Amino acid sequence: MQSIVKVWALCLLLSLLGCERPYQRFVPFTGDNASTALDTKTGQSCITLPKEGFAKGSQNGNFPFCYDLYKQSK
Repeated sequence: MQSIVKVWALCLLLSLLGCERPYQRFVPFTGDNASTALDTKTGQSCITLPKEGFAKGSQNGNFPFCYDLYKQSK
């Protein structure tokens, strides 16, 4: 009986504390060569291409860069 109480208490403690699992923060959209993604933390769409590789004068559709969103959240 005592071991059952210990197991129950351990399960209760673990469920209260939870565990922080890693998650995929930027999920690429399919069908567009993965140049845009969804930031699961902010809910924003963002551009996955590096700024340096982005052609000058090209339009990014007013989407932020994923790297910038990541840096802002730190």
